[in-house]
Amino acid sequence: MMEDKLSVIMSNYNHAEYIGEVLTAILNQSYRPIEVILIDDGSTDNSIEIIQEFVEKDTIVHLIRNEKNMGLFYVAKQVEKLLETVKGNYIYFSSDDKILPGFFEKSMNLLSRYPEAGLCSTIMLLIDEYGKEKGIMWTPVVSENECFFSPQKVVFNLRKFGSWIHGGTTIYRKEAFIEAGGNILVTKLHSFVDGFIAQVIALKYGACFIPEPLMCWRRMEEGYAASCSKNLDLQFEIINNAVWLMSSTYKELFPPDYVIDWKRKHLYSMNITRFSLEKAQIDKFINLLSPLNPFDKVFFFILRIFTWFKYMFTKFYIHIRLKLYIRPKIYK
Repeated sequence: MMEDKLSVIMSNYNHAEYIGEVLTAILNQSYRPIEVILIDDGSTDNSIEIIQEFVEKDTIVHLIRNEKNMGLFYVAKQVEKLLETVKGNYIYFSSDDKILPGFFEKSMNLLSRYPEAGLCSTIMLLIDEYGKEKGIMWTPVVSENECFFSPQKVVFNLRKFGSWIHGGTTIYRKEAFIEAGGNILVTKLHSFVDGFIAQVIALKYGACFIPEPLMCWRRMEEGYAASCSKNLDLQFEIINNAVWLMSSTYKELFPPDYVIDWKRKHLYSMNITRFSLEKAQIDKFINLLSPLNPFDKVFFFILRIFTWFKYMFTKFYIHIRLKLYIRPKIYK
């Protein structure tokens, strides 16, 4: 029987401020990966200098350097090719987020007990761009103990709780990741590609889960995930593409009622984001006018009241509208 091995694939673009901390956290794990392959996409800061120091100190660290910035889709193709040659039968994808002590060891131990599982995920902490902890990222705690969910149990959990799998906390079985479509779906799903692929793999092979925060997600206002969430046209495209994939290519895995519920929840969240952005723009405009005269204060006080009522009424209407009128025929 082949011994389980873990390969880490990292991508970097101008994250010199974090890359040293991220690599140190990976290399100091009690369970050592067999290799750490880092793709630098034409960084213009001192990322390369920092990475080279790690390459010289540790033989498992390897650098692939793009001479100029090629963009996310190009890097996704590079990763797709790398998956054909990496040494590990399990893979972990990293960027500017930091893993915590014991993450690799606990995840790999659980995966070794359930070799049929397609992945293993954990809970994660939120940190800001300065590394300050912001608490645990909300996620459904689907078990109080580490465990394996069969594909049937995954279906049950998704229907009851929604997805609990976050990309940065997840180690994938390489064959399962490749078969599920991997990074080739990034052109259709953008920032949601991790979440979608994780659900596909869990539904097909089952999933391990550790109810312990073992990874820190660095949430930045200008990060890729944040920029995608603020682009409402892109969010609508992602939702439509995800529903299309669930209802066509992967229709044998996704129950129709779950697809309906998933679309309803994400359309609802998208509209909540839209109103949050609208409120932020009003607040920004008010700050630009400061100091406010008495008339300004009265006007903007009334405006905020109307905005709040608009937000609450629309929130209620969208909830009722999506709950009552989304029907399976949309997905045919």
